[in-house]
Amino acid sequence: MPIKIFDICGTLYNSNTTLDFCEWIEKRPFNKMILKVFKSYPVKILNKLLMKIFHFDFIRALHIKSLKGMTLNEIESQVNFFVQRVLNQKKILEVHTLFQQIERTDVILVSATIEPIAKAVAHELNVKQYYATTLWYDKDKYCTGKIDRDILGQKHLLFKNEEIDLIVTDNKSDYKLCLKAKQVVIVSKKKNLAFWKSKNLNIHRVIEI
Repeated sequence: MPIKIFDICGTLYNSNTTLDFCEWIEKRPFNKMILKVFKSYPVKILNKLLMKIFHFDFIRALHIKSLKGMTLNEIESQVNFFVQRVLNQKKILEVHTLFQQIERTDVILVSATIEPIAKAVAHELNVKQYYATTLWYDKDKYCTGKIDRDILGQKHLLFKNEEIDLIVTDNKSDYKLCLKAKQVVIVSKKKNLAFWKSKNLNIHRVIEI
């Protein structure tokens, strides 16, 4: 059965959900300030440069490290509040309108956000299937603040033998996945439109944000 794939961060919601969640849940004043600083524009520019050299997202790693010591149940409980109180206020309405027109059984959410967030969003949107980045927990079920399995830039490997009818995404790193789709809907800022238009993709629609 052909599937329809929706990204979460920057596609369904105007949010880097992992970073926003970690900052939202952090209660220690100094740590919260550090997370805010690392989301600032100059640090993001530096992080992009470092990512090109080391292929490692330092900002994302720092935010995930802030979850160290929390149990899976604690994280999931807080994520549910986060979706209701924060993400639902950041919906990209044009994408959600498109989403509402599609049969839920055909949809898979595929996002590099952490798994508890993808799980909560899937529940909120009544979607049964999702793929996300998983966190590493120790033997006592406490989060180590590290990633177990990361799907950032690797989403195409999840669907080697699948027929993809549609993909809706804003991520440049999803380019290889987009090549497999019959139709592509791009969610993009104006500055990134040239990137997408230069690629040999069957772009059905562009949603500019």
